[in-house]
Amino acid sequence: MRADNSRAYIVIGGAGFIGSNIVRALNEKGLNNIIIVDYLTDNGKWRNLVGLRFISYYDRNDFLYELKNESNTLFDKVDAIIHMGACTKTTENDENYLIYNNAIYSKLLFDYATNHNIRFIYASSAATYGDGSKGYNDSETNLTPLNCYGYSKYLFDQWVLGSVKKPPQWVGLKFFNVFGPNEYHKGQMASVVYGLLP
Repeated sequence: MRADNSRAYIVIGGAGFIGSNIVRALNEKGLNNIIIVDYLTDNGKWRNLVGLRFISYYDRNDFLYELKNESNTLFDKVDAIIHMGACTKTTENDENYLIYNNAIYSKLLFDYATNHNIRFIYASSAATYGDGSKGYNDSETNLTPLNCYGYSKYLFDQWVLGSVKKPPQWVGLKFFNVFGPNEYHKGQMASVVYGLLP
């Protein structure tokens, strides 16, 4: 599909469970000027893209290269970056992988949005709160996540809060338990609700 002159939305993780539903919701509002960024492997996640309307798809690493080089005119009219991409496997043991995907990659996107005056929405997680004994207040700076996944999200949250320069509008969404269409590819990490379906 060709881009029109309207403002574009970049949806990071747009082939995933939450991301693909966001793209569908944008489509239902008549918004098709969407750039999807994701990382497809062998889990069938590509099926979540079927029926969605968007102007381009990028592998996450190719997308980062394009951003750094600022050579792609598709990004010139971006209204918002909706960042739902992450390693969401709470049992992941590769700590460097988690920190890179969930904190460092997110910082690069946040900085790009800041430098280009683009609104930024990102997925955080209730895992940042740990066992909840310190409450659920995001001004609490001494939370103790129970796993590296939660810690990687906490690192980014804290970095955002401490950043002097920010995008014109930004928000972090703390997801607790989510379920719905397009989560079949998540395996063990799919919701309890999904696991109960026949």
